[in-house]
Amino acid sequence: QGQEDRPLLTLHCNSVVIWFTELPQDSTGKRRTRTEFYAEGHVRMVRGKDRFGGDRMVFDLTNETGFILGARLSTVTRMSKQRIVPLFLRAKRFHILSRKGYEAKGVSITTCAFSNPIYRIAASSIEIQRVGSSVHLTSRNNSLWVGPVPIAFWPYLHARSGDTSYIKKFRVGRSNRYGT
Repeated sequence: QGQEDRPLLTLHCNSVVIWFTELPQDSTGKRRTRTEFYAEGHVRMVRGKDRFGGDRMVFDLTNETGFILGARLSTVTRMSKQRIVPLFLRAKRFHILSRKGYEAKGVSITTCAFSNPIYRIAASSIEIQRVGSSVHLTSRNNSLWVGPVPIAFWPYLHARSGDTSYIKKFRVGRSNRYGT
């Protein structure tokens, strides 16, 4: 795929199975084939600017969809004009819905590169959508952890790339809803 010096996709792993499925002809009579692969063992895939890694991966090259088990992803984000911050995302299951849409379950996000980060934000699910040059992130059941201790919880978060402050309003209170 692509050109030799600029491939559309690069895959590194311990083992891979690739299969081709003949599809019905399209309206012009052209033959179509779906190409898919299953990879396992230290899987790393690069597709354009996207870099994915994990334990196991299934990917459909024709529809550009797939999922990764034990996902590990890294990227950078701009916090201000002068400050670029690395982000490390880990997820039990990471779905590639399209070139512009992703969904993850059992997520941990941190700026700490350690395998057991000192601090992290955990979420039960995250949805990432690219809209033009902007990235929208929505997460649910979020908690801030320092070491093994949860510090704060908030049920819903929505942010866009370029946001400099993700917490717009903060309020301290008490409730006996959870036994406190």
